[in-house]
Amino acid sequence: WALTTYLKGACPWNTAEVGGPSIAFTDSCAQWKANFKAELARQPAYDAIFTASLADTPYPGSTAAEVSKGYVAAWRQAKGAPIVTLVDNPDFAEDPNKCLRVSSPADCTEARADVLKKVDPIVAAASSANATLLDFTDKYCDSRDCFSVVGGANVYRDQDHLTVTWTLTLKSAIGEAITGVLTDR
Repeated sequence: WALTTYLKGACPWNTAEVGGPSIAFTDSCAQWKANFKAELARQPAYDAIFTASLADTPYPGSTAAEVSKGYVAAWRQAKGAPIVTLVDNPDFAEDPNKCLRVSSPADCTEARADVLKKVDPIVAAASSANATLLDFTDKYCDSRDCFSVVGGANVYRDQDHLTVTWTLTLKSAIGEAITGVLTDR
């Protein structure tokens, strides 16, 4: 088998216009998405596509419903390949490693309500597009708090990026989801 990657930081696969820190970034993201659409049109359909996005990505002038529809429209470019997507991880206000340097992991938690998006447009998109949705929220959080260390593994590299150590604990669940969509084809 082969793995093909198409990546551009802070530029999710969505037909809605993404905002950014500058006009140059916004234009660069729009160009990347156009290039990716053309590349998908040139390639034979993939067996599966895994995609994810930061739930806080800015989409100026778009509602959550419009952003969700933008994911669905982008995913239609996949020529019928099954889509596997992921609910965004908790987004801490500050890098939890700063807390971990001076405090115990038990003191470096954030309230679930503060670090999880109330509406993650990718969730509605996955339902609408019949995509496989992976939600690991309960691995990061209990009913009240989200943790910076789980099972001895430091979860965060910075305030919202995950460590390799932590992501490897999710490997089997992600692998099972991808294997499932490939088996169903």
